[in-house]
Amino acid sequence: MNTQIALAGVGGQGILFATKLLAETAIRLGHGLLGSETHGMSQRGGSVVSYLKIGDFFSPLLSAGSVDYLLAFEANEAYRNMHFIKPGADGLFGGRLYVNAKDGFPPPEIGEFFKKNGIAAKAIDADQAALKLGAAVASNLIMLGFASSDPDFPFTLEQLLLTAEEASPKRFKKINLAALEQGRQL
Repeated sequence: MNTQIALAGVGGQGILFATKLLAETAIRLGHGLLGSETHGMSQRGGSVVSYLKIGDFFSPLLSAGSVDYLLAFEANEAYRNMHFIKPGADGLFGGRLYVNAKDGFPPPEIGEFFKKNGIAAKAIDADQAALKLGAAVASNLIMLGFASSDPDFPFTLEQLLLTAEEASPKRFKKINLAALEQGRQL
């Protein structure tokens, strides 16, 4: 498996924990892994982006047009980082975008850009789903569960649940597992 994943959001959205779950799942399954993260002003709600390269790679950084999967924890971060998504070729889809956004994403002009470039974009309101679950901070895991519903995503829900079971702090384990499962159902 050679897969490149980017996770983008703002400080406090749990991007680093979501990245940790993906990385530990890849390692547990025996895949090579390189990763990097950019924090910016994360403590004040600034951009946070993490990169994972799973498979045989030599550099952890991603280049424009190379990402197979972009998980954007808010719409603005999807826009800021969509240049990383791999375009499709010959009528086939390239990269995939999973975004935490309310109804209406993407707007028509961005939707046309995605269609023209063979990018599959899927949006859910993970924040609202997390509130319904009673854990506003769990939207990150709802996003991972949502991505795992795509048969092309490199990890299944079951693989992510196993990793979350092992990696979650005891006091958050139950809600983390429920959030992953909720995301899958969406």
